[in-house]
Amino acid sequence: LLLLTRLGVAGPIGRGTQVWPWISLDDEVRAIRHVIDARLTGPVNLAGPTRATADDLGFALAVRMNRPFLLRAPVWGMRLVLGPDATEALLTSDAHVVPSALLQSGFEFSHPTVEDAVAAAVPAAA
Repeated sequence: LLLLTRLGVAGPIGRGTQVWPWISLDDEVRAIRHVIDARLTGPVNLAGPTRATADDLGFALAVRMNRPFLLRAPVWGMRLVLGPDATEALLTSDAHVVPSALLQSGFEFSHPTVEDAVAAAVPAAA
């Protein structure tokens, strides 16, 4: 996504409304330490606390990099290039992952929105 955005050819992936889990690198590292320090057991989802779609993430990147977000990648084209299984598994399926165990254990996110996470990871365009 970064390369396509940098080149100015980013846009919605398929319908763009598919929910993608996300987390900033800083929050991921802090969450892993929290899981260890708090001795959490059982499954723990490492994902940001707010829901974001593929469009939300792509648009946040485009804004941060001061690039357009216009060219839709059609599903048929992605299937042709990546194959149907990879397209579905990586790009077009919904995965609304909620970090319930982290939140219930008192973990606080440094980057609570996908926009915050993008800002932490990608230098602002000049």
